[in-house]
Amino acid sequence: MKLSELAASFGVETYPEKYEEVYSSLAPDAKKIFTREYLTAVENKYGCFKQHFENLVRGGEAVLENDDLATWIAVIAEFNKVAPLEDLKLGGSTFPTNVEGAGADMMRIFPLIALMERTTEMFYAHGFNLKEVSGIYNVFEISLRLSEVTLHRPGFTATYYGWSLVYMRCEMFDYGSFNFQFKKYENKFIILRNKESGEYVAIATAGRFHRDGKTLGDAGFTDEEGAFDAEFAESESEFVGHPVKNACVMAESAVFKKADYEVALREGDDVIGLHIPRNVDFSDEAIDESFKNGWKIALERFPEYSPKLLMCSSWLLDPGLEAILGDQSRIVKFGKRFLRFPGGAANGRGGYSFVFLGYEENENLPEDTSLRRKLKAHYLGGGFTYFVPGVITAEDYK
Repeated sequence: MKLSELAASFGVETYPEKYEEVYSSLAPDAKKIFTREYLTAVENKYGCFKQHFENLVRGGEAVLENDDLATWIAVIAEFNKVAPLEDLKLGGSTFPTNVEGAGADMMRIFPLIALMERTTEMFYAHGFNLKEVSGIYNVFEISLRLSEVTLHRPGFTATYYGWSLVYMRCEMFDYGSFNFQFKKYENKFIILRNKESGEYVAIATAGRFHRDGKTLGDAGFTDEEGAFDAEFAESESEFVGHPVKNACVMAESAVFKKADYEVALREGDDVIGLHIPRNVDFSDEAIDESFKNGWKIALERFPEYSPKLLMCSSWLLDPGLEAILGDQSRIVKFGKRFLRFPGGAANGRGGYSFVFLGYEENENLPEDTSLRRKLKAHYLGGGFTYFVPGVITAEDYK
């Protein structure tokens, strides 16, 4: 069968040209990645599947029951082994769209498992040891668990394929309570630092904003009356633009002299993106230790990057949480560490899937924790939460 015919049978309309070469030279043992023997060897080395191991094996067996499916997934897996790192995302768009069952639910994890040897060597080259790499591969156990919550059956969803792939490209590592990802700063806010005081300020460089300073189009901020466009200008001597206060863009512009301010971060610069896993330790001690050592690892082991600041975009940074959780909440105190500014337009349910993953929004939402109880009341009462970006501006973590 021609590869194009195989692709068409799975509803895949386009795929990388490299697939043709991979398909024509597919080794006889390319499908070993679906076998218990192969998966056992991976688990014995890294311990990354844990209680989900048997479900994974059953998924592999189900893939093998459909030889065409096994062949197609093996092509994606072999492509992942040889493709340039920047092309690995292409494989994620070529999974079959018209198959069902245990094999279809679990198929996305196998090309990632096939990539582990390559990824391990990259992390070794960056100074990580086997124990540290094994800890990074805990992303599989976490993703299998959360996929099962999402699907209400064993599987590995497209969302967690994309998330895991960031690790597999050696672009993210874990330390302490957080995940640290190397990325480019893309937000339409320039961050300036006062040369004398060290104070930071965010200035909008583009965007249209509600009269209250939130992104126009955000849930609850759709009224055009009083809306304004952020205008920004930079000359040899000054910056002119709309500064941010309390995560809101001010309607009035201001002037910032270059004699007094320097650029700390602008669009296109390297940053370390901070991701916050579930059940994180929000104690000040744990946060400080994670930030300091995560930053140190990033600088010492990844010299190819030049990160300017730590950045996070999360519902946990929403200033509105203070009214919901109280000013003594550790989550609220964590958010206040950041210089925050408005994000893109959203549906007002930032964090819903984080707190209530797998649940429909109704009166039956669980109330087994204080956070769930308060957010349930907030959402059912018509309230919103938002994803809010921010940067850490304290110098001590460096």
